Amino acid sequence: MNIPVATPLVVGTAMSDNQRDILIRLRGDVDIAAEACLATVIDKIAQAQCANVDIDLADVTFAGSTLLHFVDQLCTRLPAAATVTLCHPSSLIQEMLELVRLTDMVVVRSRLPRTWTVVTTTTATSSDQATV
Repeated sequence: MNIPVATPLVVGTAMSDNQRDILIRLRGDVDIAAEACLATVIDKIAQAQCANVDIDLADVTFAGSTLLHFVDQLCTRLPAAATVTLCHPSSLIQEMLELVRLTDMVVVRSRLPRTWTVVTTTTATSSDQATV
């Protein structure tokens, strides 16, 4: 029997020059093993008081309730005027977001905004403490 092996989550972050916008790149499985790492990311971004948060989901290989919880908590912890944009969600992720009505709290785009065409990121894995 072949049992699929989980792909650990890798989180990359980049801050814009004006320090108001941040990009979060998620790569791998967004599952329960990534919860502590994602909570650290939320704490750091909430402290930074960003106006815009773009989350790149293009390289997410699995997403469950941990992703939904992450998006919900991030939206809750940011200033009311902040915008959270989810970029490159798979059709399954988009369906999950719609099912729990998170699409009322975020903007969904098929690609990243031009701002993030070339970025240098700081990375952390689900087994590390995230640094933003």
